[in-house]
Amino acid sequence: MNNNTTICIDLAKEVFQVAVFNQAGKAKLNKEVTA
Repeated sequence: MNNNTTICIDLAKEVFQVAVFNQAGKAKLNKEVTA
């Protein structure tokens, strides 16, 4: 079984955005993190 996951990290100046997508392209997590 192959479970591919894509993790995206947006490194901005004041806010970081983290998103995790499953193999079908559906967002499993989309979270804004402040430093």
